[in-house]
Parts: sequence; C-alpha cells; structure tokens
Amino acid sequence: MDILGKALGRFWKALPAADCVLNHGDLTIENALWHAGQVVSLLDFEFAVIAPAELDLNELVKCAFAPPERYDPLLDPGGAGLHQMRRAVAELALPVIAHPGGKDLLLGYAILLELWMLKDWLAHPEGEGPLEHWQPYRLLVSLADGHNGYLAFILGRLI
Repeated sequence: MDILGKALGRFWKALPAADCVLNHGDLTIENALWHAGQVVSLLDFEFAVIAPAELDLNELVKCAFAPPERYDPLLDPGGAGLHQMRRAVAELALPVIAHPGGKDLLLGYAILLELWMLKDWLAHPEGEGPLEHWQPYRLLVSLADGHNGYLAFILGRLI
C-alpha cells in the first residue's frame, strides 16, 4: 500500500497546478449515444464537475484497458473493436497527460475511483462474493503492484 500512498501524495502535489475543464464525471461507453460507430451525444451528466481532464480520461482508459468483470466474446468475437478502442483512447490520452504532473493526476484519479468503488461495495458485501474477486479490490491491487495496472500501457508510452 506504500505505492498507493506515494502515488496519492504526488497526485495531491500536482492537483493545485492542474488546468481544470468540464468533466462528465462518469464517462463510460454506456453513457454515450452511438450512431454508425460514432459518438453523437453524451448522456447522464449527474456527476459533472470542473476538474482536471485526467478525471474523465481515467474512466476511458479503464474502459479500454482494465480487465472486464465478465468476458463476453459475443460482443467482439475477434477483438477488433477492443483493439480500435484502445488505439483511440491511447491517441486521446497521450497529449492530455504529457504535461508535468499529468501521469500523477491520472494515477491518482484511478486510485481514488477504485477506493470509492470499494467503499461502495463494502456497504453491501452480501452479494459480491469473496473480497479477492471484487473488481475494485483487484484493480487497486494491480495499481499497487508497482506496474500501474490498467494504466500501464498509457503511462509506459510516456517514459
């Protein structure tokens, strides 16, 4: 957990100097309206907030690179859609986090989101099974192992 504490320390240090923008607050594939393979509108702005762009960017990176809770090969049997989404998210992410502190903000928001999700799951553990199987727990463990979990591909591109 020392890795998470140090990462959050860097996050809090970088946060005051970060440029803020309007964030959706819950930017996921499910909160987009699609037509002919293109996003035509965003839905569900109940969590909208002014914050660094890395807040929403974390959600997109998580959608593209985090292991799914349940794998459904019928959704993308050959994996072409996932590959295309990962490429698009990487192209979008790299310029956003290229500024000083950008990597720290992205990692910090990832940790804070999973801690928030874990707190939410702990409030209702009866239907979630063993802690080791909970997605927020597994993602926090992967972020704490020193290899940046689902952020590894994006953060590794900036080294």
